Amino acid sequence: MQSLPQLIIFDLDGTLAESKMPLDAEMAALLGELLIHTKVAVISGASFAQFQVQFLGHLHFPKNRQVPGQPDPMTNLSLLPADASSFYVYNPADARGATTGGWVTVYQNLLSSEEKGMIRAAVSKVAGTMYFEKIYGEQLEDRGSQMAFSALGQQAPIEVKKNWDADHKIREGMVARLRPLLPGFEMNIGGMTSFDITKTGIDKEYGINQLVKYFSIPKSAAVYVGDAIFPGGNDYAAVTAGVPTHQVATVSDTKDFIREVLRGIIK
Repeated sequence: MQSLPQLIIFDLDGTLAESKMPLDAEMAALLGELLIHTKVAVISGASFAQFQVQFLGHLHFPKNRQVPGQPDPMTNLSLLPADASSFYVYNPADARGATTGGWVTVYQNLLSSEEKGMIRAAVSKVAGTMYFEKIYGEQLEDRGSQMAFSALGQQAPIEVKKNWDADHKIREGMVARLRPLLPGFEMNIGGMTSFDITKTGIDKEYGINQLVKYFSIPKSAAVYVGDAIFPGGNDYAAVTAGVPTHQVATVSDTKDFIREVLRGIIK
């Protein structure tokens, strides 16, 4: 890494943590160190509630690296849940007595009840023709600004999900059938068994553009890290957004990337 990026944007599942699993202690420490030095954003199909359980509840900062009188490292963190259909920043000035715990909404593109009904009907029509051996919890999750379909259910164990659609062919077929039923919406494959449905134009590319605009950072000074940076993958939007990218295959790869960044700034 030649220089410290002004903004590092991460995917969540498959990049910072295993699918719907909490950050492990090592990743939490690496991210805590990174946030002391630069801005970090996380864009995921996960809801904000899922971020709280999976990500925020496990993040911590090394006390010996925090400098008295310096800004709270949390102010360097941005969250863009539901594939960037919402954007949150942390404002410590609002934390005292605030029910949101200091998280401030920059924007939120909510789906209307009519739009949600249209999505439910279309997904039911397509999924109803398919056979699923066992479903763990609900398949279609309402995330307010996005609907997320998990073929095996939102609570499916990782070991069950891993080999279900490794080549994405099943979900690609479902998405192809849904597109004519849902004009005005787009679908992006993510995770191991899921795809997300948002309004057309509201995706990770949109979120990346909003991030660099909000922080007045040139795209060349940002980098996107994800495990699905391929055509049709929900991280490919980083390529179309025009920011540098770093492809990972595992959470361990992401840890190696963060270590490489930190080696350049911690002597």
